[in-house]
Amino acid sequence: MNKRFEKLCYDVFQFLIDEFGFKVVVTEWDPFGTEIEYRNQTTSINIRFEPREYRVFVFFSQLVNNRSPEYADAMNGFYLDDLIELRSPSPRVEQKFHEAFTPRKLERILWQYATALRQHATDILKGDFRVFTTLAQIVAKRAEELQQKKRKH
Repeated sequence: MNKRFEKLCYDVFQFLIDEFGFKVVVTEWDPFGTEIEYRNQTTSINIRFEPREYRVFVFFSQLVNNRSPEYADAMNGFYLDDLIELRSPSPRVEQKFHEAFTPRKLERILWQYATALRQHATDILKGDFRVFTTLAQIVAKRAEELQQKKRKH
């Protein structure tokens, strides 16, 4: 399934290369899945497939000194799901936990994420990161809510 993911990404996210000047800079395989990183002059898009977790993750970030920041850098990078939640009345890309991937399901998820990038992230793909301030507030609020839940239990 990892090879299928890689081929699908190259097809589904070709618009990043054609329209926004991205290049594939890294394709990594590890015991937990596969990750492909696209990068242009300002922005990095990481698409990660984790079959054991039954998830696909799309993370975008502003380059810092021409490099992608660490995932933990909450000021320069965010998950596409948070941007979808902010900018779209429709629900997130649906990925049910513990529902195995089929080739059809994987393709559907990747197309939904590609569509969301086109519809909701063209500013980011072009290097305009003003929305990061709002996304950072959303992530901080969610983290605080999780901490409050932990304290109650």
